[in-house]
Amino acid sequence: MRERALVLPGSVLLLSAACDGLIRPPDPLETDPDVVTVAIMLIAGESSARMLAVHPHRALTDSPPVVDAVLQGSGWTAALSETLPVESCTAATAEKWPGPASCFHAALPEAIRPGTTYGIEGTALLGAFTGSVVVPGTPVLLEPDDTVTLPPPSQGRRVEVVVRYVIDPEVGTVRAEIPSAFEISDDGAEVRVDTGPFDLIPSTLNGAGTDTLSLRYRDRPMRVSLRLLGIGWNYTNFVKYTSSFPLPQPWPGFGIAGEGVYGYFAAATPSRAVEIRVR
Repeated sequence: MRERALVLPGSVLLLSAACDGLIRPPDPLETDPDVVTVAIMLIAGESSARMLAVHPHRALTDSPPVVDAVLQGSGWTAALSETLPVESCTAATAEKWPGPASCFHAALPEAIRPGTTYGIEGTALLGAFTGSVVVPGTPVLLEPDDTVTLPPPSQGRRVEVVVRYVIDPEVGTVRAEIPSAFEISDDGAEVRVDTGPFDLIPSTLNGAGTDTLSLRYRDRPMRVSLRLLGIGWNYTNFVKYTSSFPLPQPWPGFGIAGEGVYGYFAAATPSRAVEIRVR
């Protein structure tokens, strides 16, 4: 059986935060060319959703999945019908996806809310699938404060930032991410830059409530925003239990169940953002 790499689809996490979280589980399904892998993550506060669908047992030149699916909220449904470039769901390259993929998008009538249950229903080539997810509560970032100013590192090229936080039991994975970053020029002007160069180590935290992050420094005063992303257990279980084969029976909750469909339906909630200044 071939290996498959899955990543978080969709937002800033997936979102740059998502793309450093590659996993390579052995495919637990029969090698039918019509099998579909789906990956969808709702982000609290966003009014749209994206779903990645892949045929893991087809050549890249074959047709991508055709999937009909709707999201179900409190008193509403929204069709995942609009197709976007695959890169809109994931930054993974074609080499990391061993099959043709589709990215589906839905505009939602309201923003995703923490503490709320959402459902999904759909059909793929081999049959129907369903799923549900509870959006986890917001991580509480205790430290740093709203703004913290740090000196440039005396040696090396990284700045250490201590974070303290509280998460609720519905959070299975905690990620740190930088939604925005600015360099400050000699004349004091701020220039927005891609957040990639300001990577954080580690990006996935231990969940114990205290971590020390290492932030890359680029020899120039800078201002970045920092937040935590609390991700629910559907994605966390998927990462944990698909790292070995065979899968335990019955499968732990990945949020998706259906005939010939495999993957996760997950949700994440960002904390408040704090500002880190290095000068």
